[in-house]
Amino acid sequence: MNHMSVRSQVSRIVLASLMLAAASPGNACSPPARVDEAGFVRAHVGQLPRNAKGLVFLPPSGMPRAADFRVEVAGDSQALKLRVRRIGNSPWVRVEPVNGFRPGARYQFHYLPAHRPWRHPDTQAVTIDARAVDTAGRYAIEPAPRALHRVVTVPTSMGSCTKPAPVLLHAFSHAVPAGLTAYRDALEYEVHELAVEGSRIERMDPLALEWGPQSRPSLLGWMSWPDRARHGPRDAVIAPCGNRWNRVRMRSSVAFPELDDRRHATREVVLDFSRGAGGECGELEALVQTMHAGSPEAVLREACRLSLGWEFSAGEISLAGIPVEHWERSLSFPYIEMGPTCDLVALAYLWRSSAREPAPADVDKIAAALQAGFAISDAARRERIVHALAYLLGQLPDRYRRTMAPRLAQPLLPLLVEEFGAPRPRRPDRLAQLIAAAGRPPDDLRARLVAIAAGTSTAAPYAQGILDALPR
Repeated sequence: MNHMSVRSQVSRIVLASLMLAAASPGNACSPPARVDEAGFVRAHVGQLPRNAKGLVFLPPSGMPRAADFRVEVAGDSQALKLRVRRIGNSPWVRVEPVNGFRPGARYQFHYLPAHRPWRHPDTQAVTIDARAVDTAGRYAIEPAPRALHRVVTVPTSMGSCTKPAPVLLHAFSHAVPAGLTAYRDALEYEVHELAVEGSRIERMDPLALEWGPQSRPSLLGWMSWPDRARHGPRDAVIAPCGNRWNRVRMRSSVAFPELDDRRHATREVVLDFSRGAGGECGELEALVQTMHAGSPEAVLREACRLSLGWEFSAGEISLAGIPVEHWERSLSFPYIEMGPTCDLVALAYLWRSSAREPAPADVDKIAAALQAGFAISDAARRERIVHALAYLLGQLPDRYRRTMAPRLAQPLLPLLVEEFGAPRPRRPDRLAQLIAAAGRPPDDLRARLVAIAAGTSTAAPYAQGILDALPR
């Protein structure tokens, strides 16, 4: 695999996953319509070599007849004689022209009988190339050099059906014989086993209703119903941040079912999640790194649709077009999944890119909303707000930082000092950064900082640093 392309591959994989969450307006999750698992299951295959035998079809029941299909050939009105054959032990069949395909021709396959709604199309078009290929050769899983922090959408039992989540993501691709490179995206890939090293081989549950810190590693492609176990040549294994399973074993097989019935097994590989990702795996880091790997606004549009709103998610307005009233509502009610982190990272990107000037009146409204949201938050949510707000202040352009940082931090100052003075404060370094940004504290809060500096908590040296920096 060309490792120089890993970043772009991972970006495409993650963005495709995120887009699953934006398929319908609003946050309500409705059960999918009842449809039969039937049709041309590989309708994405539009080019085949001249020695292909036919197209793959999943019958709704039983074995279909050749008379159930019609094939049209562009520029040729002659009826094509067909046969239908079972593909190995699978439920798939192959619909085959008895006399084979003609190079350069375009064929349109149709299933004729009336039927109920199907998940897959009842028609498929394919163009035949001049080349012939052989599926024999070496197939292998090729892992990316290291795991990455990313935000992807995962299942949830809440009303939204999916939610954004920070994960460790280890991408991989498949190496195929050189003669099949042109048909790399037409091959059929299946991961057979995905197992935590040290445990018995156990397939991960692709339909788990909730993703959380205790979830086992899973294939990102399994999140994409209905193709949960069959993917393209590139995919990824994801694990929750803080997962206990550092090493995951996997193997797969590759086939070209339009050509023959063979499946080519890969050797087992081990993905080591303990290598390379580095740094903290949390909402902020995962979101920022996902933005850096792709289009920042596109990532925000998909990952943060729950907090940034349907109009932005649907592309009806740009990030700069989100009204300040929306930021006020969202930040004052910080219970949406990844909401405060999404909001503050989006504002940091918006203001740093100068897509919209941070007007003082808007900054004051956002600061007031932050104060309201912080006041009603639990300790864990407060920690995420502190972390993301410190990131926002660090991203402010120099021309804004001197005036805007105090405006954002001052309304929060009493609450920040309260958190700072806890016996075991969370992120004392970030709290100190925000307290210092607020400017000179009033006498009562200064006295509290003096007491913290004289204490033994992890905040003590940071409190002393704040006091030392205050003007005499």
